[in-house]
Amino acid sequence: MKEKIHIVFSPDENYAVLAGVAVTSILHHASEPGRFHFYFLQGNRKLSDRSRAKFSEVIETYGAALDYVEVDVRLLAEFENLGPERLSPAVYYLMMIPNLLPNLERCLYLDCDVLALGNLAELWDTVNPDAGVAAVADCNIDRDRVSLEKYEVIKRYFNAGVMLMNLQRWRERERVKSCLQLSANPRMHDRFANQDVLNVIFCDDVYFLHPRWNIQGGQKPIVKTKELDQEWREILQAPRIAHFAGSGKPCNMGMAHRWSMEYWRMLAKTPWGREMPDLGGKMRVASLHRLKRVTQRTLRWMLDARMNLEAGTCRIVLFGHVLVDLKPRKQTGQFQP
Repeated sequence: MKEKIHIVFSPDENYAVLAGVAVTSILHHASEPGRFHFYFLQGNRKLSDRSRAKFSEVIETYGAALDYVEVDVRLLAEFENLGPERLSPAVYYLMMIPNLLPNLERCLYLDCDVLALGNLAELWDTVNPDAGVAAVADCNIDRDRVSLEKYEVIKRYFNAGVMLMNLQRWRERERVKSCLQLSANPRMHDRFANQDVLNVIFCDDVYFLHPRWNIQGGQKPIVKTKELDQEWREILQAPRIAHFAGSGKPCNMGMAHRWSMEYWRMLAKTPWGREMPDLGGKMRVASLHRLKRVTQRTLRWMLDARMNLEAGTCRIVLFGHVLVDLKPRKQTGQFQP
């Protein structure tokens, strides 16, 4: 058998179902599921025994491996003002992975709200850059550029929900300490906090992956360009990981993502789905939600006119082409194209 593929999640009980679907989808699409070794980081908010039993069932079915890694949260105590408070400490566990898994040279870190659409061995076997992380550009941040303007060192912003981590490089450059120290800076407590920290620390040490490895909501280009159109066609031809970032999870009937219905089909293969009352009925409701979203998007694509008088913006799109895009000048408040 080839080299083991090490995948790290940080699930608590609230994310057990999402993580269960993620793991099942990875193994379902794997040509050699026995290569996959999962690691679950566990801190104060642990998975219940009931959830652990379900994960064991999934892992045993496919012949994979799973280890639970206990995180000593006291290690975070020396970094005062680690925040913001709205974030669970678990978001900082990923920054500690090089120390928590000292025997690994690299790993693939995944948020719990991802869904495999293809064989992840392809990424592991073909991408092994010298950079500290390999990740996909965050399509939404690239559009609004708020974080790019706030942190001058960031040239291109990546999404931290899917990261191939060069753990040896992290250790050599003491990235764990750097990340946690910067996380304690109140200036980093706005917007995306831990993701902003990673983008600052790895601004010159990131390898950008094709967007098929982290297909985010809003990935389909709004403004037509030859490069974005080509990327979208390649995503449709070979999608690999769907990422349901934000509050609109498929389980909450947030069906904006193109591959949200695939989540429900994969959920039906899990122990959680088999125990869910009236799963078929929920899937039919989800289908209607998805149809509604597609209809709304189609109508908006045909003609979308948005004006915000307070902010001083005006945007008109006809059949996918931007006709008017006015923004206020920062100094004068006058409109500029």
